Amino acid sequence: MGPFSDRTWPAAASAPDPSNLKPSHIVRVLWPGLLLLVLLRFTYAFAAFPNPDEAYYWLWGQHLGWSYYDHPPLHGWIQGGFALLGHHRWVLRLPTLISSGLFVATYYRICCYLYGDQGALAFGLLTSTIAASPLYFVYLAMAWQDQWLLTFGLLSSFGLVQFLEGYRAPQVRDGHVRDGHVRGGQARYGQLYRAALYLGLAGLCKYTAVLIGLAGLAVIATQPALRSLFQRRAFYGAVAIALLCQLPILIWNAQNDWLSVAYYFNRSVDSGRPGFQLKPLEMLGFWGLCLLILSPFISWALWRCWRGPLRASCPDIYRALALWLFGLSTGILSGIALFSTALHYWNIQAYLLLLPLLPGFFVKSSTGEGTSLGPICLYPQWRQRRLFQLMQGLGVLVAALLVFNAGVMPLAAIAGPDGDHESRILFGWDQVTEQVQAQLKALPDETLLLTTDYRSAALLAYALNNPQVLAISDRRDQFDVWARQRALAGKPALLLADDWHPLSAERAGQFTQLNDPIPISIQRWGRWIKTYQLYVGRGFQPLSSD
Repeated sequence: MGPFSDRTWPAAASAPDPSNLKPSHIVRVLWPGLLLLVLLRFTYAFAAFPNPDEAYYWLWGQHLGWSYYDHPPLHGWIQGGFALLGHHRWVLRLPTLISSGLFVATYYRICCYLYGDQGALAFGLLTSTIAASPLYFVYLAMAWQDQWLLTFGLLSSFGLVQFLEGYRAPQVRDGHVRDGHVRGGQARYGQLYRAALYLGLAGLCKYTAVLIGLAGLAVIATQPALRSLFQRRAFYGAVAIALLCQLPILIWNAQNDWLSVAYYFNRSVDSGRPGFQLKPLEMLGFWGLCLLILSPFISWALWRCWRGPLRASCPDIYRALALWLFGLSTGILSGIALFSTALHYWNIQAYLLLLPLLPGFFVKSSTGEGTSLGPICLYPQWRQRRLFQLMQGLGVLVAALLVFNAGVMPLAAIAGPDGDHESRILFGWDQVTEQVQAQLKALPDETLLLTTDYRSAALLAYALNNPQVLAISDRRDQFDVWARQRALAGKPALLLADDWHPLSAERAGQFTQLNDPIPISIQRWGRWIKTYQLYVGRGFQPLSSD
């Protein structure tokens, strides 16, 4: 039984006789769409060439360090470990399958916690819902930090809920009830320490993991029965565990003039802009993208679910943490968007504990009573079947378009010669590497491999399986850190530019001699996708600002 088992449910006598009922057809409805979404996920994993950020983080694994300029180090470390299995896109994305397995396994535990005997059915509904969300389809499939952030963030959040419920629960000993918030109740401090460790690991994936910690602190501070936890050494031990996990980030920043701190400060507040300007339209745009990318049907269902009677049947600590996590994440990022820039996927943690409430919204008790799945609802019926089918249909359509766009043909190239450089850059790397390798045969061994942007540098490095490729661009990135560690002055170079990031006059001036470019035109199905330019340069000189 789940935590609802002590609540008042419809009398067993009012439930239909199981001998007169057939199993619900819910499973027959949800599995076809879920199967299609899983197949699309595997098709992407094995067929699509790495996108620029996947290749960039793979390159981190070839240059193992305490941390990195753009993000914390855990994903780079994992990529470095998996690279021992070989150089193939399925190896690059194998960690996403492992993290996704841990992610959905944790949701299975949450469904059993919330729905008792109906946990398996609720899990099927929840898995179908998550798979149909474009946000989660993309960020669980791509070999980025987000997959591990979500996994460790969910493990930490649920572990904290379990600990806090045990801490608050009364403790019975020798026939006497002892108040949980005084004695620590049935608390298992191992759960608290594990939750802190998972939070620390989430912080080693992305800095936004701090929002989970803030939400947990808010729950403890606002629940009178939990505030005594602030007086316990175990609480501060857990805080120490989470903070100690961030030590590699601190070491790296101390060694590199606090570059990550400056990068995120400038990125969050746009300190280089003159004056201070409010941007309410950008905040509205942030909200709109969050709703659309999560899925408009899921967003609507979450709103209706929370406003409806299901809200009252959710355990209060779980509900409190879910609300605080959503409110803090969305509120802080909305504030940033009001005067700077906030991206929709920064808010991906906000929905972690809200999504498991949806199964109780999509189905109801076969008796028409009850507000969610629960121990008495052995044969549930659809409550929102049409909405569920629309959600799945939209999810399959968007996922199919994403896979086609990344692995078959950029949709923008079908529409015309302009637009969506992010997708166009995924294609033609066999042709590019063939030309690069042909030119290298006539050049000295010390020749540098350079590109005009971090994206093309990472993709060229992955395509060549050569971690020594560097980017020279006006954007500061991890390549600048690596460039400082190498002697580059005076060397010949092979430089790759493209129509997205052409070679500027300033960058061309870094060479004493630069040959005319060799064009590399990328086409598919008779349609032009993009054109690269390959330069041979002599006497390269780094800029002092690099």
